[in-house]
Amino acid sequence: MTVAMLPELALGTTRVAREIAPGPASNELIDAILSQTGLFLQLIVDYCDAIGAALDGEGIDLGAQSNACRNSLETLDRIAETRRTLATRLVKDEQKKEFQRQEDMTAQMRQILTEWLEVANRPFPPIDLKKLEEDARADVEAGRMIRVEKFEDLFSSLSEGS
Repeated sequence: MTVAMLPELALGTTRVAREIAPGPASNELIDAILSQTGLFLQLIVDYCDAIGAALDGEGIDLGAQSNACRNSLETLDRIAETRRTLATRLVKDEQKKEFQRQEDMTAQMRQILTEWLEVANRPFPPIDLKKLEEDARADVEAGRMIRVEKFEDLFSSLSEGS
């Protein structure tokens, strides 16, 4: 499943929570909805772990990262709405503990995703072509850079033997 689908799935859970809010609902139904919002949170955590591993390794496309962060934040918003709808209906201690665990995890994920989105949306620094030219010229003059016209230029022994 891609993170792009999560906001729509979370919206379905939010609609169910809104439907049951006015009337009586069984503890099993409330447990099921809390379980589903917990699953969505775990999927976002797993996705963030995967992005973190990619960033530590080969990197990731900033556009894809921005979209994924926006989708994840939208999912977190919908999960929060679902939990707000259920907040007054929680009766069992286990439900209240799960509710608080999800609140804490949501706050942590929201902070991480917001920071990543901010970084991904930063403009690239301007390139100073004049400075690059000056640095290249200085490297050539200092002998740190050589001009290569063909492959043999890399190996002086190949040029001498011809």
